[in-house]
Amino acid sequence: MRKGISEVTFPVDLHIPDLYVANKLYAPSYISLETALSHYALIPEVAMAAVSVTCRTTRRFQNRHGLFLYRTMKPEAFCGYHIENHNGYDIFMADPEKALTDYLYFHARRGGSSTWTNIVWRGKESGSWTNER
Repeated sequence: MRKGISEVTFPVDLHIPDLYVANKLYAPSYISLETALSHYALIPEVAMAAVSVTCRTTRRFQNRHGLFLYRTMKPEAFCGYHIENHNGYDIFMADPEKALTDYLYFHARRGGSSTWTNIVWRGKESGSWTNER
């Protein structure tokens, strides 16, 4: 999966959620940014990678489970996440507000506003920052 970590499941279990793999591949980390915003239906796009926040060095891994991106956050800002259970696997997921805050923190320097506009309008349409599926 990455240098120093290998799978012990044989045959390969592709039913393990990618988000669980993301948490275990480079810990400590929690799912955030585009992946969490998509999870909460706050952006219309589907995240093509599992994007996480970590206190460790920014990294990128690709393996048979997918693409995993990790963005570095200061330890004092490493908060605002909870545990969600996905098919028996516990996943560290940013709260909706924290995912938005993380997104703005990492993207404000680039000057992009189209996704921000999308998030605001989707929040107004639903009347909530949470996904009410």
